[in-house]
Amino acid sequence: MKSRIILLSRIPVQAYLTTRLSSVRSKLDAYPMAKLLSYGTELEYALETGSEDRFYLLRLNRRTVEIELHSEASPTYFLKEMLLKFLSVAAVLAEDYEIELRALFPYLIDVLGKDTTQYYLKGLNVGRDARDTDILLSKRIVELHAKNHELQRNEALAKAKLVKITASLITSRYQTGTTISGIASENGLSEDEVNEALDFACTLGYKKVQLSGKRFSLVKV
Repeated sequence: MKSRIILLSRIPVQAYLTTRLSSVRSKLDAYPMAKLLSYGTELEYALETGSEDRFYLLRLNRRTVEIELHSEASPTYFLKEMLLKFLSVAAVLAEDYEIELRALFPYLIDVLGKDTTQYYLKGLNVGRDARDTDILLSKRIVELHAKNHELQRNEALAKAKLVKITASLITSRYQTGTTISGIASENGLSEDEVNEALDFACTLGYKKVQLSGKRFSLVKV
């Protein structure tokens, strides 16, 4: 039996989660050819390609979105495909993540300078229909991303700023004996928005200490 040599290529991108991983999971559960492998503080998905020679793993947590290619051929042949998959995922999750896309610039420059993916596929004698389908899908993804990215990015930035401002407000005014509903009603916020701000405050070194009833205090640790 011929042994298979699997090569790995990984692109990790810094990303700030502005909602919850449960929201991310609900969106990706409907993503084409995505299979959930594990969940918890990090989500991991397998992204199938319809080909036996390669597949992708997608990992997401509160600070990073990472795509990893497993392939029999050199990953450089599939850089364009890899980037398209990442960008399509980023477009789907635009309401959930503030993604630092500058990390992709070196890869985009390389892809725009050559088309090694199609060269490799021609070498494998892939049928014209399959290639045309891939090209149309890729063009559609890029087109949708171009139309929606700016609006979604601005919305994500605004949401992230609201979380940070709310966290600053809570840590400065509501450290002792308060409730989530009280903070929400006094500041015109939803309880979900207050909970997100509290989660963010915990990343800054605060700990939520439960008191009697629904009251709690914030302690700097």
